[in-house]
Amino acid sequence: MDLDPEIVQLLLGVFEVELGEQTDLITDGLLKLENEADKDVRHGLFDAIFRAAHNIKGAARGVEIPQITELAHHIESIFSGLRQSHGDIEPQTLRLCFLALDRMRAVMASVRSGAASAPEVGDIVAQLERVPEERNSQPPAAAAEPIAEIIDKKHAPGPEAVRVTVARLEHVAALIEELQVFSLEMDGLLGKAQAVEEGLQALHKTAAVPELAALAKEVRKDLLLRSRKQQQLLDELQAETRNLRMVPIASVTRALQRIVWELAQKLNKNVRLTIIGDELEMDRAVLEGLRTPLVHLVNNAIDHGIEAPAVRLKHNKPETACIAIQVQSDNGRILISVQDDGCGIDPAAITQAALRKKIITPEQAAELQPEEALDLVFAPGFSSREIITDVSGRGVGLDVVRTNVAALKGEVWLESTPGVGTTFYLRVPLTVVTDRGLIVRCGGALFAVPTALVQQVMLLDRRQVLEVESTHALLWQGKTVALRDLAALLGFEHGQDKLQATLNLVILAKGLRQLALVVEDVVGESELVIKPLLPPLEAVRHVIGAAFTSQGLMLVLNAGDLVDTAYRSGTVRIGGLEEASAGRQTEILIVDDSITTRTLEQNILTAHGYRVSVATDGEEAWDMIRQKAFDLVITDVEMPNMNGFELTELIKSNDKYAAMPVVIVTSLARDSEKQRGIEVGADGYIVKGQFEAKVLLDIVRQLT
Repeated sequence: MDLDPEIVQLLLGVFEVELGEQTDLITDGLLKLENEADKDVRHGLFDAIFRAAHNIKGAARGVEIPQITELAHHIESIFSGLRQSHGDIEPQTLRLCFLALDRMRAVMASVRSGAASAPEVGDIVAQLERVPEERNSQPPAAAAEPIAEIIDKKHAPGPEAVRVTVARLEHVAALIEELQVFSLEMDGLLGKAQAVEEGLQALHKTAAVPELAALAKEVRKDLLLRSRKQQQLLDELQAETRNLRMVPIASVTRALQRIVWELAQKLNKNVRLTIIGDELEMDRAVLEGLRTPLVHLVNNAIDHGIEAPAVRLKHNKPETACIAIQVQSDNGRILISVQDDGCGIDPAAITQAALRKKIITPEQAAELQPEEALDLVFAPGFSSREIITDVSGRGVGLDVVRTNVAALKGEVWLESTPGVGTTFYLRVPLTVVTDRGLIVRCGGALFAVPTALVQQVMLLDRRQVLEVESTHALLWQGKTVALRDLAALLGFEHGQDKLQATLNLVILAKGLRQLALVVEDVVGESELVIKPLLPPLEAVRHVIGAAFTSQGLMLVLNAGDLVDTAYRSGTVRIGGLEEASAGRQTEILIVDDSITTRTLEQNILTAHGYRVSVATDGEEAWDMIRQKAFDLVITDVEMPNMNGFELTELIKSNDKYAAMPVVIVTSLARDSEKQRGIEVGADGYIVKGQFEAKVLLDIVRQLT
């Protein structure tokens, strides 16, 4: 090719894009052919694949890549024959066409990288030549392309179309980021100008001051007008550039059809993939980041989730399994669900697999809730497979999904019902260029929290703080939400030590988990231009980068990481809450194997100034009594290991603890049971069916 090297590279770049588009068209057509019975539709697909192969052949010849030319020629030959014969295409021929497309892409990648030699194509060409349909009507292999043709106006590119490289778009995006920073700095200057104006007005001592104040006011007004105009133009430019970066999600999901087809054949399973909503668009960078997670989830569904046809029939399921991918907008973000109707995930089996892999300890396993057990599938090295295959079981699994999605400032979680199926959810931002953040004050410093996971900002009366299993929480939208001090999570020495009547809360949600963060103050909301931290700061916990805002430079917190840390931290109390009623607190021990009853009694007593500890049975309570002084014990009767009557009798028979009051709260209402309570020495007896907070509080006050 006797052309300038720069022009050659430009042509190769254009051809690379065209090759991708045309091979995607062929792939889509091949996948549809497998299940299409309508002859007219099949003929249309034959024609579309023929045209795409023809276009590739001509373009590849133009940039002098003979390997791609030859492969495209043979695909064209096969479908030329099929167009005329209206015959059926064999599965083996489909597979060969897929292999040919893969080899085309490999050759293209080799050429673009400047490799000394391109991959060989002779093996695939030899197999393609043996396809019977090609013999029926093979166009001349060496026939020269016509110098001029009548243009098919229906398929001609629109006059407004232009190709723009991703590198150029990223350069424009970088310039916009700089403009955004400049705009935020301008906001800061406006604030300073206002401060100067207010200061001059306060002075107002000399004749010159009013003139200076008027001038300062005029300058600030002019700055404000220019700043608003600049921000308007910047917003428009940013929106247009963001639109340029947007691509249909189908550009990634389309490839999943082939992956499902190939893996299902390999594992002898029947699987149908349906995709809804992938016409939506998102930032190319985010979409590329989703490619690997989506492939992992589809592979995982076919290999782990979907049963063999015989097993499905045995369980009264259709022989053909279904994987459904749904894409939808979700408050400025994209929510993707990947659902299968396979065997589902058993939390108990996941827990046992995690124990074998030593991902969790036996103590942790005993306390796991079902949703927490399911979340273990994202742990590094986790696999429920005992046999290593080329599909699963190599210790590189769903942790890749969570890691990649987290890198996109997104989140992933799952829901599963054994025997019914599993659904994975991925929520990611539309773009990674800019973000909005909630500015909060903590430990005297300002931090930004990306608003993607922020559900609500609220004030909470301290008296509304609940106690659940010795941990602070609150009731939010009908759910009990863990309450944590942001300062403590960030490792500051002192958190909320100052006793305030109300708490500033930021409610975060990650997947199925919610967290209420206590902060010193919520300053406001701001556009963020987030920059990654440089070594060695890039590994700082709970921080994803730094951002320029109108308040200056500040660290941006990883909201999802904060939620995870809070849930892993177990029992944590907010500093200062206990001190609010210091000097009048009475120590009370509640003993009950029902978490509902424990929580109810604990919250009633805590709200009225009592310090409360809890135990789940008599044995645990007795151990606690011997280690700590209590002013009163409230106990249930029916409990494992040691019941309430036995505990009361043990306390009253011990000279050291005999004076400690014991109140029995139970559903046992018969006179004989009340008599039994009196015999063992109980100081109070409350029947749960008649339970009222006032009754409990009155008895506690009398006995303490």
